[in-house]
Amino acid sequence: MWKEALRVRREIVVVIFSLIVSLLSLIVRNPTFFLIELIYFGLLLNIGLFKSLEGIEVLLLSPGTGMVALIILALSLGRLGVPLKLVWPTVSFLIVLLGYKNRNFELNLNPKRDFKILTFLGFSVLLAFVVRKFYFLLPDYRAADTWFHGSKVKMMITSDSPYFSTVPPYFSKGIITYPPGYHVIAAYLSGGISWNIIFSMNTLRLFEIAYLPIAVYLVGRTVKEEVGVVSAFITPLVAINYYFEQYWLLPAVFNYIMFLFAVFLLYKTGERKTSPIISGLFGGVLAMVHPYQFIAYEILLLIFLLALKRSVKSFIIVALISIALPIIFVPSSLNYATSGAKLNSHFENKDNLEFVSYIFSYTFLENGQILLGLAFLFGIILTFIKKHEKIVPLTLTFAVIIGIIADKIFFRIPIPYLSAIWNSERAFLLTTPIIPILEGYGMWETVGRHRKILLSLILASLLLTYPNISREHIANENSYLLDGNVIEFIKEVNEVAKNKTVATACIFDSGRWIPILTNTPIVCISDSEGRVDNSILENAEFLYIDSRGAGELISYPLDVSKYYWKYRIVLFRRGLWLFSLRANSTNQKAKEEAIKYYTASGVMTWLDSPKYFVHGFIIKNYATQKLLLEKYPYAISVAKNSTIAFSTKNAISSIKISVATGEDNQTISVYVDGKKVWNGKVGSTPETIEIKTNTSPGLHFLTIECKRCSYKNPLGIKFVELHGGANHED
Repeated sequence: MWKEALRVRREIVVVIFSLIVSLLSLIVRNPTFFLIELIYFGLLLNIGLFKSLEGIEVLLLSPGTGMVALIILALSLGRLGVPLKLVWPTVSFLIVLLGYKNRNFELNLNPKRDFKILTFLGFSVLLAFVVRKFYFLLPDYRAADTWFHGSKVKMMITSDSPYFSTVPPYFSKGIITYPPGYHVIAAYLSGGISWNIIFSMNTLRLFEIAYLPIAVYLVGRTVKEEVGVVSAFITPLVAINYYFEQYWLLPAVFNYIMFLFAVFLLYKTGERKTSPIISGLFGGVLAMVHPYQFIAYEILLLIFLLALKRSVKSFIIVALISIALPIIFVPSSLNYATSGAKLNSHFENKDNLEFVSYIFSYTFLENGQILLGLAFLFGIILTFIKKHEKIVPLTLTFAVIIGIIADKIFFRIPIPYLSAIWNSERAFLLTTPIIPILEGYGMWETVGRHRKILLSLILASLLLTYPNISREHIANENSYLLDGNVIEFIKEVNEVAKNKTVATACIFDSGRWIPILTNTPIVCISDSEGRVDNSILENAEFLYIDSRGAGELISYPLDVSKYYWKYRIVLFRRGLWLFSLRANSTNQKAKEEAIKYYTASGVMTWLDSPKYFVHGFIIKNYATQKLLLEKYPYAISVAKNSTIAFSTKNAISSIKISVATGEDNQTISVYVDGKKVWNGKVGSTPETIEIKTNTSPGLHFLTIECKRCSYKNPLGIKFVELHGGANHED
């Protein structure tokens, strides 16, 4: 009788919990809460869909099912013309319905085995954050990709639909036809609030970091339980996860996890434990997020079918559904299909042996990867010795991707869809979710019987990789343009500008996020090549400048020194400026904040603080952030005009500059506040030049003109030293 009472009590708890979750989702507009709600939604769906799976598999698959269901639901309603805002109450209603229907469910977890596994997975998740030192900014890379995806989420919210046909002039028209799967998830996590967009994208990114080891475990356990556990634990140590492109290819990285969920269900379909229809839906969603990982999935599906030689009908169903789904839900899907069949892209800088050698070395040799690289090699060899039916498709999929790379380098034979993958770099990144499984398999099959040796290898791998991958992560994270400080500044800009237009660069620029996070419009005064058209300022009321040094082969195009003397400062915060193009008076508080921020301590070096290097210098960039961590002494500029801001409390009489250029015999001119104070030649050997000046207290701009400087012939500044009354207090 007591068992019956406990069962009834559990049923009541399930129903009440489902009601609470549903009600809170209508009140709380928090990305973390919506993520938890999606996972719970997936769990309730799994209970009814996967009767033949083990309890731990049903539990761990929950996020994938919740996200697949949400994407299909939102896009189906969108196709029917139902407003996007109705998706939230629809999910809430379904949670209540499923909670009641599954009120008497039992996961049937094995108390001893499954909780031990969950503990191991918990350590893997913790390790993923430990090696990253729990250090995270907000994901806006200097390139336009993250801004592109944020703008699509914004348009979904603004138009109240996943499908829209027009965009403002400052957004790319490409977002209209881009696959909407990732953006549906980001929009849902935002709660339909524009301000939450970047936080929802970041919440999803942190979830991916946490859940990648678990998704790897799910596929690994189809081979052997121990392979899954080992693979999960070493996943945070695998270098390819920290490759710089992984920090801005947000839909592609999200698809790594979705790919693993889809492969897991594909394998379970082969075991006749899941429906091929469900498996096909998971596979199809990959194409609705990003086509490249979908291509990898279809390759693996074909290989698995040929290797298994059974369940042919089931796999045909999987293939047909996975192909049909994007045709139905991706805008202009037939155009994608047509162009993908014809495209044979090639990029000289990436499709060559030197680059492929670099990315292989980065993944398997450098960054402390030698032991994991050997494990991967053993995994490949043992694939062909033991011929495990779950490992063979993964290994051969890896081999096909290498074949795609070889074709791009040597043959350039057009292969429909495979040749459409952008370049060798993007092709290799498709192996990201496969590599830790093959490494875990190689490690377990080689030394798994000797637990002490296995643990020693894992510990040695951790010790070897930790300093390297941590450095990679910090360098990548520091190249992001958004953080809490910037977000607060954008909020202040919105409060000042309201519905008036703000001019901004839109390239290497945090200002491009203003119309995504707020309703303040912007106008772009620079093109993608960094050419500035100041006449566009006539169409704006304010000018936003981000002087923190974003850039790549070219630098951020707006030089604050050219606008400081002409326009009035309205706001300033740690290298971010808002100028009024119409006001007659300066906000004195903002000006004082700028003067205080750039106060020099006698000697300025980028190792002490990059903040002084306000134009031309490449600072918010993975490569230069890595140099900064390695204590490289030179601030690097790729511009013809490089500007350093500084302020003093007293007059200064001379300035010493340690300077070098990439090539010898380069003519440079030095200006202080627009007045030429030095002209001469410098070269690749560092030279210290001394400039006599008479500069009053206050904020000043030191500009170095080098007409032949570029990313091929950069300018390097080791230090700038102020003499004669400079404030020597930091």
